[in-house]
Amino acid sequence: MAVSTFLTQKLTTSRALVWLAAASVLSLIIASGAFAAQPTVGLGTAKSFAVLAGSGITNTGATTLSGTDGANIGSSPTGTFTGDASVTTTGTKYVAADPAVAQAQSDLLTAYNDAAGRTPSTAVSADLGGQTLKQGVYKSASSLGVTGTRILD
Repeated sequence: MAVSTFLTQKLTTSRALVWLAAASVLSLIIASGAFAAQPTVGLGTAKSFAVLAGSGITNTGATTLSGTDGANIGSSPTGTFTGDASVTTTGTKYVAADPAVAQAQSDLLTAYNDAAGRTPSTAVSADLGGQTLKQGVYKSASSLGVTGTRILD
């Protein structure tokens, strides 16, 4: 599994939610024997980020982020992070614009472009909160949200 992330509280961001949703979707688009065989989407350096934003991050409550590949948090070019004191992570908090974050964003865009043409095989509800999702390719009839705990297994 590329990324296992545990969110214990709703994490909101200005543009970061877009990156978080993209990273979440990309982490689900991983080949599985139970689904159509597809090559794994390579996340590059984005693999180690639980939250990857472009214009700052805002956290609204106690949040815990962890993952087997890392749980870094970063935003670039705007590196602000409001509410970071109530975030516990096993990764690094990049609170200022950083080349590592910019590289992860570039790698995420490359991975997104690769994944965009993949055929989904499993439908999910619009809110991923409270779900444990196995590896595979997922689709939703509407935009995706994360409220509460979501586990990528």
